[in-house]
Amino acid sequence: MNQLFDIKTNILFGQDAIEQLDTIGMKKVILVTDASMVKFGLTRPIEKALEKRKIPFQIFDKVLPDPSLDIVLEGMAQVIDYKPDTLIALGGGSSIDSAKAMVYFDLKMQAKILGDGNLQKKTLIAIPTTSGTGSEVTCYSVITDRKNNRKIPLMDTIMVPDYAILDAGFTKTLPPKVIADSGMDVLTHAMEAYVSPKGTAFSRAMARESIILVRDHLKKMFHDASVDLHREKMHLASCLGGLAFEKSSLGLNHGMAHSLGAHFHLAHGRCNAILLPYIIKFNAGFSGFATEDPEVIRKYAEIAELFGYMDGSDQDKVRGLISTIEQYNEEMGIPKTISQAGVDKETFRSQLSSLVVTALNDGCTPGNPVKVKMEDVIKIYLNAYA
Repeated sequence: MNQLFDIKTNILFGQDAIEQLDTIGMKKVILVTDASMVKFGLTRPIEKALEKRKIPFQIFDKVLPDPSLDIVLEGMAQVIDYKPDTLIALGGGSSIDSAKAMVYFDLKMQAKILGDGNLQKKTLIAIPTTSGTGSEVTCYSVITDRKNNRKIPLMDTIMVPDYAILDAGFTKTLPPKVIADSGMDVLTHAMEAYVSPKGTAFSRAMARESIILVRDHLKKMFHDASVDLHREKMHLASCLGGLAFEKSSLGLNHGMAHSLGAHFHLAHGRCNAILLPYIIKFNAGFSGFATEDPEVIRKYAEIAELFGYMDGSDQDKVRGLISTIEQYNEEMGIPKTISQAGVDKETFRSQLSSLVVTALNDGCTPGNPVKVKMEDVIKIYLNAYA
């Protein structure tokens, strides 16, 4: 079977990578970000670069965590009014996903009005300020439907950013909690990409390198974010993880995390971190799940070997991997269970049915290496809550 592995995004990285913004052609810009980025001056390097080149720009700074469709539509209104040729997204996944959704809906609107032959796509430049989502190189955008407590994953190649600028200077002031949550999000991306049945030698190579970088630098960055090396390596890990799952898809971990975060307003990376040990147990056929698949177990065992588990059976190695993930979570203050994350038992029970249905219908869930049934998702959520 013929396959194609292409990378559409021009990735600019290295020390002071933001200076490479000067090499990108643009005529009129909207900078998509959140109010805190403006307040703390993180937008100034971009503003100065645009002012130096006399490029007119506006700022849309209304992005909130877990961006809603309302926020995206408000940004769209500014795009329609100002008519930029370029959008620059500065921030974490919320800002980048918002800008990607604006590009998506802008083209859909153009197609409806002008027809498919006259579309003018906005240039999209993504500048991540966290090391987590990998959104700067993917065709995905996750928008929250607050009314129905669900996350809507959009997927279209038109949302792949044209440029990604990886400047670890933007991550210098990240609080430890954000480093932990976003770092475990990176690990989840890479692990799901590695075990994905859609994975290739190329996507697994990128996932493997992402895992190695997380192994070597995440906890060190968590304990001391002032060290440039650890921040730079985690920025690369995040991007590599994004490139990996862009080509291989994600799985049940993200499907359940999207639902959990939307229902209980928990950080996405934290949801992934809490669920990760339980998802591995399910995919490996542990904890009473009759899902054992030797090929899936072998892939998890290969990941375990990266963490030093070289002896014993593949099942033994996977148990060691689960133990390591639990140790990472504990060291970085991530709750072990959903209840420890502050979700009330009665509230959890009352929303369990909706939680499960939303997870099963999530766009990431079909990418899981093991087929999942409703009773499986119920059991995983209950195990993760206790």
